[in-house]
Amino acid sequence: MGVGNRGPMAAFAGLNLTEEQRTKLAELRKKQHEEFLNILTAEQKKSLEDARANRERRGPEGRPQRPDNDGAEKPAEQKPAAAPAA
Repeated sequence: MGVGNRGPMAAFAGLNLTEEQRTKLAELRKKQHEEFLNILTAEQKKSLEDARANRERRGPEGRPQRPDNDGAEKPAEQKPAAAPAA
């Protein structure tokens, strides 16, 4: 996993886990996620799905992505640096 990776297993990147351990952790995570979803109401699940979709549309550092004229995604423009105080 690369630097800055924020995936579900990123917290374990420095532990040098075996393939078996990674598989068991992935299975545990999947089971816990299913149990979590089972206790949510339909409205809460919809809210969670909406938040996930919104997060996926955001770019690096949480900045919204804006489509270019050709429809391709590009990062939002950065603000110019402020001039030093006199």
